[in-house]
Amino acid sequence: MLKLSKENQKTIEMQMYNKARDIDVAVFNCMTRPDFPKMFFSTALSGFQNRDGGFGHALEIDNYNKESSVIQILEAFRLSRLAGASFKDDTFLADTFKKVGNYLYNRLTSWDAVIPSNNNAICASWYKYNDVNIKRFGDAPKPELVGYTLYFYDETSPYYKKAFKMADEVINKFLNKNEFTDEELISYAAFVNLLKEKNLFSDKNLLNHLIEVSKDVISNDDYSKYRIMPIDVFYDYTGNKEVDDAIDKNLDYILSSIKSHGLWEANFDWSQEIAEGSTAQIKWIGRISCKYLYILKKFNRIEE
Repeated sequence: MLKLSKENQKTIEMQMYNKARDIDVAVFNCMTRPDFPKMFFSTALSGFQNRDGGFGHALEIDNYNKESSVIQILEAFRLSRLAGASFKDDTFLADTFKKVGNYLYNRLTSWDAVIPSNNNAICASWYKYNDVNIKRFGDAPKPELVGYTLYFYDETSPYYKKAFKMADEVINKFLNKNEFTDEELISYAAFVNLLKEKNLFSDKNLLNHLIEVSKDVISNDDYSKYRIMPIDVFYDYTGNKEVDDAIDKNLDYILSSIKSHGLWEANFDWSQEIAEGSTAQIKWIGRISCKYLYILKKFNRIEE
């Protein structure tokens, strides 16, 4: 079984400080240093927050739109999970996400993934407001946003209570749906996995259906180009040999794909569309390295 060597770990630490955004460095430190003050992460995150409570300003690296959008909020949740952030331990972070909850559940009338103002902002083509992208996102990111609300907020929170009611609708739609766009599958998978981690709705039908609709993801082990990988769908081993073997192949690929500079690079690229795409590609180095380090640690693929 391949593991991330101690030598690789030292190189990663050095290169994160050289190449990554401040917020990604904060996430990295939260993951690797138990004594690291989480306040550094929450402060860095708040720098991307707008007055309306949402996030913008390229928190999600491929979208430079300053206006708030649910995609940017989703990225805030994802980064917070990587950092092991907790509202109970960080009152500043709790206040930050109280504003997020108000924006999501009280101010917005829909959780559309792409917004019209993206067309007047610098962003990758997959975030432009058009029929193709609206169809591509489909039900996403609603399932994942509901999942993260249940994952992070306290049970007494009004946002938790609203998400809990919405969860039944998400579950029913998921179990009765057999065809998904890539974005939908990632979103529903996150919902299932986040609920599993919180011991909510422990229905085996959810995992079984997720396995069934992910056959193409499980069977295809060519990760050289952007596509959904098993680790995007399954956050832990499942007990299903086919799935777990696919996860292990995916982890081996991650360990073998470290670049010569010591970190990972995103295998999606919009530098051909506009000059800022090249800058985004560089920024992704720190973000995707944090993601892979989190996954390798979770699956015990890091040497101690």
